[in-house]
Amino acid sequence: MDWELLPVVEFTNYSKKWQDLNKKLTDNLPILEPDFIAPLIHYFAHNNEILAIGKINNTITAIGIFQKINFFTWQSFQPSQAPVGLWLCPKNYTTLALKSLIKKLPGFILKIDVLHQDPNIIRLVTKNHIEIIDYIKTGKLNAHQSFETYFQSLGKNQRQNYNKANNRLIKQKTEVKFDIVTDDKKIHQAVEEYGRIESMSWKNTLGTSVNINNQQGQFYDDMLSKFAKNKNAQIWKYFYNEKLVAIDLCIKNTKQLIILKTTFDNEFSRYSPAINMKIDALKILLNDKKLEYVEFFGKTLPWHQRLNSIDRTMYHFSFYRYPLLLNIKQIFVKFKTLNRS
Repeated sequence: MDWELLPVVEFTNYSKKWQDLNKKLTDNLPILEPDFIAPLIHYFAHNNEILAIGKINNTITAIGIFQKINFFTWQSFQPSQAPVGLWLCPKNYTTLALKSLIKKLPGFILKIDVLHQDPNIIRLVTKNHIEIIDYIKTGKLNAHQSFETYFQSLGKNQRQNYNKANNRLIKQKTEVKFDIVTDDKKIHQAVEEYGRIESMSWKNTLGTSVNINNQQGQFYDDMLSKFAKNKNAQIWKYFYNEKLVAIDLCIKNTKQLIILKTTFDNEFSRYSPAINMKIDALKILLNDKKLEYVEFFGKTLPWHQRLNSIDRTMYHFSFYRYPLLLNIKQIFVKFKTLNRS
């Protein structure tokens, strides 16, 4: 495979080629669409990343974005806002592609790490040059069912908690309102509201909360606005009377919806507004019968399990220039494990 290495800012010139591969290999996964990737690059790249374009007989067969980690290692560009690795390549060409890319990248490279891979997209196994490392469990929900069937499949405690919260609110004469923002002109305000609520959470203490004035907030504002222009952004908002108590940021296509970010006002935590909002949203989505599944893509948490998330294990993989290096590492790890036991 022949490789062309370009500055990452060239991505916009190859966005159509990227999307062609995304459609072919992932059935058009929204978080690998150019409208998601271009803002990632704009807000989080350091301009030393490389856009690598692999061709066979002058046809683009593989494409990825990579950054140098040290003298011997490159890895896929992986800002925390990207749920999956920025790498598109057919499974049967993976070894061929990386064997040629490792020789093309600047320096004498011994290893390429490709992060955050989804087994639903490509399922690799450890062999020869390739090492597989488990990453996180993530989950999704099957949308091929009625809401009534889905709700009855939830645990007894979850059903009771949902009903109890709603009954308490009714007794308090609190109106529950659920709104879905899809208009690109309303995205900015919704992201601003999301940031206001998240800034009151523990994430603000760690400096990881979304704020309309920080890079994260600007990324979500830009990216969601792009998706909204094609009616593929949804921001879920949950109100008690006129008080906004929970909000989710989502993107979609014709088959799936991905919940990217979720937050709620901790003052109302006794009512579980974030999870109850999702149940109300699922009532609409499942009854519409337009989607095949709802994806979370984050690390599986207790609330995912309460919603009957179907888990799978995402993984990283490393490609070694020489299989001997992988063998030596495996022996060393095995020896270290034996010594611990």
